[in-house]
Amino acid sequence: MAKLKDIPQIDRPRERFLEKGPDALSKSELLAILLGSGIKGKNVKQLSEQIIRKFSNRFLDITVDDLLEIPGIGKAKALQIVSALALVKRFYEELGPKDNIVLSAQDAVSLTSEIRDKKKEYLVCLYLNARNALLKKEIISIGTLDKSLIHPREIFGPAVELRAAGVVLLHNHPSGDVEPSKQDIEVINKILEAGKIMGVNVVDFIIVSEKDLHSVFQSSQKEITHYVSDGMQHSLFDLFEADQQIYTPTIKKIHKVYFYPESRVRAGRFQLQNRRYLGNKYKLLGFIEDIVNEKCNSFSVFCDIFAGTGVVAERFNEKNIKIIANDFLASNFIPLKTFLGTSKINFEEIGHKINLLNGLKATDDNYFSENFGNTYFTLENARKIGAIREKINELSNNEDEKSVLITSLLYAVDKVANTVGHYDAFRKKLDTVQPLQLLVPDFEPENNINNEIYKEDANQLIRKINCDVLYIDPPYNSRQYSDAYHLLENLATWEKPIVHGKAKKMDRSHIKSDYCLQSAAKALADLIVNANCKHILLSYNNTGESKDGRSNARISDEQIVNILKSRGDVDMKKPWSISTTVRNPERLRDFLAVLKQMEGQPFNSENQIKYQILLIQNKLYRPTNLTKEQEEYFDDIEKEMSFDVAKEIFVAQNYEDPAMRGRNSVAPLNKMGLCIAKNSADGVKITSLGEYFLSHDYDLGKLFFIHFLKWQLPNPASRTFSENDGFNIKPFIGSLHLINEVNKLWIKAGNEPIGISKDEFSLFAPTLIDYKNIRQQAKRLIEYRTGIRSQKDDKSKKKYRVAFRKEFAKSFLETNKSGEVEKLLKNLKDYGDNAIRYFRLTRFLHIRGGGFYVDLELRRAIELKKLLATDNAVPLAFKNTDQYIEYLADLKQPILPWETKEELEKIAISLDNDVQNYIKDLESKAEKIPAFVFQEIEKLDTEKLKLYIEELRAYRRKLQELEIHFKSQDTSKIQEYIDALKNIHQSENKKSIELEKLSALALNALNDALEIKPNYPVGDDNEPTFTAPANKPDIECFYEKFNSVCEVTMLTDRSQWYNEGQPVMRHVREFEETHAEKSTYCLFIAPRLHQDTVETFWMSIKYGYKGAAQRIVPLSISQFIRLLESLLEIKKQGKRFTHGELLNLYEQILNLTNHVAHSEEWIEQIPDTITSWQKSILVRQ
Repeated sequence: MAKLKDIPQIDRPRERFLEKGPDALSKSELLAILLGSGIKGKNVKQLSEQIIRKFSNRFLDITVDDLLEIPGIGKAKALQIVSALALVKRFYEELGPKDNIVLSAQDAVSLTSEIRDKKKEYLVCLYLNARNALLKKEIISIGTLDKSLIHPREIFGPAVELRAAGVVLLHNHPSGDVEPSKQDIEVINKILEAGKIMGVNVVDFIIVSEKDLHSVFQSSQKEITHYVSDGMQHSLFDLFEADQQIYTPTIKKIHKVYFYPESRVRAGRFQLQNRRYLGNKYKLLGFIEDIVNEKCNSFSVFCDIFAGTGVVAERFNEKNIKIIANDFLASNFIPLKTFLGTSKINFEEIGHKINLLNGLKATDDNYFSENFGNTYFTLENARKIGAIREKINELSNNEDEKSVLITSLLYAVDKVANTVGHYDAFRKKLDTVQPLQLLVPDFEPENNINNEIYKEDANQLIRKINCDVLYIDPPYNSRQYSDAYHLLENLATWEKPIVHGKAKKMDRSHIKSDYCLQSAAKALADLIVNANCKHILLSYNNTGESKDGRSNARISDEQIVNILKSRGDVDMKKPWSISTTVRNPERLRDFLAVLKQMEGQPFNSENQIKYQILLIQNKLYRPTNLTKEQEEYFDDIEKEMSFDVAKEIFVAQNYEDPAMRGRNSVAPLNKMGLCIAKNSADGVKITSLGEYFLSHDYDLGKLFFIHFLKWQLPNPASRTFSENDGFNIKPFIGSLHLINEVNKLWIKAGNEPIGISKDEFSLFAPTLIDYKNIRQQAKRLIEYRTGIRSQKDDKSKKKYRVAFRKEFAKSFLETNKSGEVEKLLKNLKDYGDNAIRYFRLTRFLHIRGGGFYVDLELRRAIELKKLLATDNAVPLAFKNTDQYIEYLADLKQPILPWETKEELEKIAISLDNDVQNYIKDLESKAEKIPAFVFQEIEKLDTEKLKLYIEELRAYRRKLQELEIHFKSQDTSKIQEYIDALKNIHQSENKKSIELEKLSALALNALNDALEIKPNYPVGDDNEPTFTAPANKPDIECFYEKFNSVCEVTMLTDRSQWYNEGQPVMRHVREFEETHAEKSTYCLFIAPRLHQDTVETFWMSIKYGYKGAAQRIVPLSISQFIRLLESLLEIKKQGKRFTHGELLNLYEQILNLTNHVAHSEEWIEQIPDTITSWQKSILVRQ
């Protein structure tokens, strides 16, 4: 261990401070002076570096307790540091920020105090540089804030001109209430979306009144109180989930455990991590560093052999550590050479040359603009990129300087590219108009003196080098990085090759990686065997069976473990999970029907490709890179596609492993036991279960129920969950036992049984991997529940919950690695949600407590009692995969323990009683009782009893729907629906299912319909288990004067048009043809209406679809809520609302199309039409 006295005196922190002043010292060196001395095993410099790394982003808010967690730090040292920080903050607060540095909401408000007492609403924007210094303050608008009146260019136009790094927006509420309004939320979302596109941080949105303020940043981020932590500018982008609305009134904050490395961006500079790159490990750096610090006590040589952008190598790049970084692509090698290999550089000279390059005027076309202009880049930017790249060769005095200039160009290009982050394809709409701007790379040359940078095949380089720590992060699927970044590679090498195809790719055969091919496992084994190192750290993302085959991992977990075992001990433990490959279960039958065409043929590579082509031909799979003509086949559902056209589409995708697409598509069918289609010469076989599924109206819920009864871990068909990993359970049966055991323990403690919460299920069900631990797991769950409930307040409950979950995860994984613990806890939420969603299809689980609890379905109590008594979740023994598949496909297996005459009679009697109670409650409202009801049960044989039970269950569901219809008329229920629709984005249930359910309930409440018939599958509790099938309308509505279908979606981007546009029109037409006796309308509901969707509906109304005009009424959720609010008002007055009133509104909205010129104007006038309609019905009533 190096000691401080071994460092030359002039390089010691104190001596350097006295000689050169504080600006010459790094943060860790300044902290070293404050600490004064080190601890056992670490000198003061090493100790300070550890503290800075551990607490970088929240260093200013560090506590004594935080520091005492570091072994060797005592109270005296901890107090010394925290007191110094407190003193600095105290002075800062008293003196106030200088030079208009905006570090908090309070700073921003102090610069705009004049708007706090204004009688009109103002929107003001503060433009900040990377250090959060104010560049400009500008009033954006005066008057009521409305997303339709605020255009992003008004905010971000000046930001581009000023080269601002971020913006803070302030808006006053003259009313005095600083809570965000609905309009505020819509504006915030619009601004955040535009900010992401423009590459400008939206740091905060602040609402002020005369006496109060509300900061979105501060209300959402509890750990970081300032806009800048350790030199890094934060933004609202960090705080919200991408797949939801960016900002909602109740914000779900991403829990940050690890902190990003120091970011000291100077004006006009950029850093190594400021680049978009697939598989970038920037956000995992804290996790990686934790592992290295824990496992590799002392090291002097760190090798990142698949370096990519180099963020991992840079994390460990210090003067006393030698870095070896390697990447096979020139577009990565050159930046690595710049940031990690350049030890001598004249930044002033580089800055001068970059200014010259930025000033180049390029009006003539060149190689780059001819090939990439008006596609990946604007023509102006493409011309300039080509001219700059040519000029770099002339300007550079040496190879280091040339690398620096090319790096600057590569990073600048990435900022203005019309792509989603890679170059497999460009966006159709060229809306990235930001001008090209080169900056100076920001790095410390003195740290690079001993480093070695290579551009070699990793498996060749490994034979030539020695290191202490070898970090391996290879490509993990068939997506070649040379395909994704061909354009940058072309620009970096500048050999001007011929390019081909729509994506303009050059020949890349010489830069393909073996790790993306079927030989990946062999390549990894060779690398590991030949590594001359002390420690190996491997990152590998195993996605399992992704919907997109190219995303599937090339090397299985089992293969990785076996390869690593050749060099040492490997520990792996994981929970079970359900593959979500079957995202739309109703499509199983369609996929199987296509496979049936190939029965008897060998499922070799050729036929795997053929199967995928057949799926394309049947429009069950839509690839990405399509020509306009090819897209028309998918957009027009009636346009038939030939096999040759489908084959042409498939071939054009240029898949690295085309056969794998077919293997992945057939995988769920194999798993369910519906077919046997192996990667071999054996012929495709549709099993007896598969044949029955195709030829009968076989209920999907029953199919999944039978499958889950048989599903066990381990099993011969799965390498993912093996006996070596500790698996010894039937997960579905085990989950039922867990809920049952928890209920028994909860009753024993004097409580009413409630099942288990979704939070409890996610933590305890997937981690139940051995049936022997069911009772123990139930006890831990009760401990968790009672522990939370015993806390005094919400803050204490949250603290207990977090602590318990961490300790539970540590115990399960048998590790103290915080990174692995956090990863497990994050995954468990997804695993639990997926399991509940698919287990619910069986109808043996019931959702209760407003969607927060999962319980055993009481309506199946007889079946459950027998099932739990006869099956302890013990997996069966199978000799081989064939035997297991045969078991899955056997229609006679498993033998259901309640299918005896005695038990079936009990079930039938129970259902009889249930039906009688519903009829009694509904009194005269129920229709005439069908003839089959109330049969003499004792006279029925076993098969007739089974049929009778199914008929009774179907009739009970009908009575439940009738009950819902009448209950929905209650005003409290209507208010409940309104509140739930307003908060749909915060729903704990799957949002698409929840929207279908709420829409059906609301339509029941709205009027005097003859029948509101949702098409989603339901459980015995009449709660939806999944969304409606794709081949049917979501909801069918029957009225005295007209009929209607209702289609709903949670999609808001252009995928709304693709998934809903043509399908909705087709559903309307098919419904019209089936119910031709009355006019058919369609109500379409979505959170927001995408313009392409609206335009499609507009065309069908104005010009017809398949020879006749359609009547489609598109409403946002908020507009649909207004209908319910009108109903509520009428109900409170004791008056009626008929379906004729609803028809009147539909006609008014449709009539608008005769008075406006285009769809944009139509959709803009719908809110006013609703307002007018509301007034008229209230007056008329």
